[in-house]
Order: sequence, then structure tokens, then C-alpha cells
Amino acid sequence: MIAICYRLFHEQLAKFLAWRYHSQIMDMKTYIATEGRDSAKQLASLAGTNYAYLTQIASGFRKPSGRLTLLLEHHSMGKLTRHELRPDLYPET
Repeated sequence: MIAICYRLFHEQLAKFLAWRYHSQIMDMKTYIATEGRDSAKQLASLAGTNYAYLTQIASGFRKPSGRLTLLLEHHSMGKLTRHELRPDLYPET
């Protein structure tokens, strides 16, 4: 009985963690809207670009370079993913 409860608990925990991980992945427009302008400005600074360029990425006028894509993914702590930003360069595996 305890083994069954333990297994069910871990199954539910795994489902929750998968949902939590996937619910945090977002595009640039959503990132700016949810994290706020100040966080987006800080992200831009850490990635070596500016806020205006991030808003151009968010609106679809520009695409980030491969290098910038990786920096944005890293400095956003995975909230922005390389696949979400540049699916042409980094297809989903």
C-alpha cells in the first residue's frame, strides 16, 4: 500500500514539475509583459544589447543573432529558449 502511494506521489510530482517547467517558457513579447520593463532592460544589458532591440524582437521586426539568442536564454534563466526565439536555427529536438 505504501509503495503504491509512493509511486503515485512521484508520478504526480513529475507531472507537476513538467507543467511548471513548460509554463515558464515564453516568447520575448510575453517576457516583457510579464517580467516588466525593468527586468527586460536588465536582461538586455546582460546580453550586450538594448531594450529597444528587445522590443523589436518582441514585435517581430528583427530576429536575434545566434549568439544573442544563446545569451538571452542564459540570462533569462531559461524563460526564453533558443527554440522559441529562433526555431530556424535551433529546432526542437
